[in-house]
Amino acid sequence: MTGEFHIHHNLENELPDREMEIKCHQTFRTSEYERYKERNPNPVKDTCHWFLRHTRYTAWKSSPMSSLLWVSADPGCGKSIFFKFLTDEKPEFLRHAIGVFEKNGDYIKENVELLWDILTAASADPEIGEIVCILDALDECRDSELKILLQKLCLFYQDPLHPSSTTNLKFLVTSRSLLNIERKFNRLSLKIPEIRLAGEDETDRARDEIILAIEDELVKIQQELQLSQESISDLRKEISKVKHRTYLWLKLIFELTRKDPQSVTKIGRRKIIDALPESVDADYIAILDKIPENDEEQARKLLSIVCAARRPLSVKEMSIALTIRADNISHRELDIQAEDYPKRLIKNICGFFVTVIDGRVYLLHPSKI
Repeated sequence: MTGEFHIHHNLENELPDREMEIKCHQTFRTSEYERYKERNPNPVKDTCHWFLRHTRYTAWKSSPMSSLLWVSADPGCGKSIFFKFLTDEKPEFLRHAIGVFEKNGDYIKENVELLWDILTAASADPEIGEIVCILDALDECRDSELKILLQKLCLFYQDPLHPSSTTNLKFLVTSRSLLNIERKFNRLSLKIPEIRLAGEDETDRARDEIILAIEDELVKIQQELQLSQESISDLRKEISKVKHRTYLWLKLIFELTRKDPQSVTKIGRRKIIDALPESVDADYIAILDKIPENDEEQARKLLSIVCAARRPLSVKEMSIALTIRADNISHRELDIQAEDYPKRLIKNICGFFVTVIDGRVYLLHPSKI
């Protein structure tokens, strides 16, 4: 399975075979974990509160029992940023991998069953204490591997032979709100009622925190480029004209501002913002490539409607527009679903190229309004 098992151990607890311990530890280093983690910036002061103070997160965190929390949110909304904030401390359970490693060698890192057994065995160890397993960007797994991982997670909480109530293991999962992930967790929610924290419903609070991130970056930009207060005010005004800003959008804006020597001028800054779509072509193509082949026609229709509409359509209006066929002659012929279903459908068929805010459908990451 794509991904890694990161195990940190306490050097004070000497193991019988120090050489075997070192080899086992090195086996799990399948990538430069720290470098990947540091690609995300640290959270700006007073941000991430929409998540850290959410009742579902605090209930999950304070629960004495093993539990799972799925945090779903749109792309570029800072999921990986606040999870970097939460992953600075790790449990010490290497000793539970030593025996398995002695029997299986390097094969251990390629066998999902063995890795899962190590994790669950460590979670039942009273000396280790609580273990929090963070799975960031679940939606970026390959389909075949995602299926296995979701099965493991659901079985852990549903199968009476795997009593999660006797372990110290908690799961914190992030992903975009993909329909296949949602359906799996819907079944699990019958056993764990408050399994989901829907970040896409927290747009107002997230928007306030993005403003704090903007101000933090503006201070750094002013110091680095030695810009006047007037230039910073102009840049702030240009950025504020974009309504649906995300962390990804801001990251691109400030990267371009730092690289372009013309960014010190008003014309140069306006040029950067106007040219932004060209700078994210690769991201757009990657999003479009994830649209299933059988959804391509519907996705093309949806995107065409969003781009051609004189104003943002409501979810109900978009649902009607997508349902209409050339041979329809009456509203009664349309198969209109309850609002919650088309909202999920709209976001899934376009690979998150669109987003729903306050009940209306918008293009994701627009560069200008």
